[in-house]
Amino acid sequence: MPAKPNSPTPRVVTSGLPGNDQWQSPKPQSLSAPSAPERFIRLDEVRHLVGLGKTIIYEMIAAGHFPAPYKVSSAALWSQQEISTWIEDIKRS
Repeated sequence: MPAKPNSPTPRVVTSGLPGNDQWQSPKPQSLSAPSAPERFIRLDEVRHLVGLGKTIIYEMIAAGHFPAPYKVSSAALWSQQEISTWIEDIKRS
């Protein structure tokens, strides 16, 4: 089976002057896992992630022990990142 041709190296412009472009290899990317993009989640998903019921979640919010939701229009939405951080904090305590 014939070998596939190598894909071209991406072009990185090192100067804004016309005709002064140079070909360079891209900078190596970090080996750490990329962070998840921020997103909002609804109560049903929060309940699923933390394993608690609606009443307990709202009692903990009132006591300052759980992340409060953001009000977007008439919806209550939680930051998935804040919920994940809360879960990690509980696991460490």
